Amino acid sequence: MAVYYFLFESSIGRTPGKYVTGTVVVDRNGNIPSATQVLQRTLSRFIPFEFLSFLGRDARGWHDNISDTYVVYVKKLEDSKSTFTNMNELGSL
Repeated sequence: MAVYYFLFESSIGRTPGKYVTGTVVVDRNGNIPSATQVLQRTLSRFIPFEFLSFLGRDARGWHDNISDTYVVYVKKLEDSKSTFTNMNELGSL
């Protein structure tokens, strides 16, 4: 399980399940997380009762909090990056 998550998320930011749901793992800047972050995220999944971390108000798993990563929809991420790029181009005119 650890190898599965680490290989997929460190190389392309997505597991096959994330392809199905249209999501991707990113760092706080919207990029594929570093290998260190993915390792932290992967190892954090083995914390006993980690699944209970989704029950709170934040509903963000410990594996995301500890590694400072986020799971976002690919389409929304692309739209946000496009908007940011367009704003930067507008500012350079």
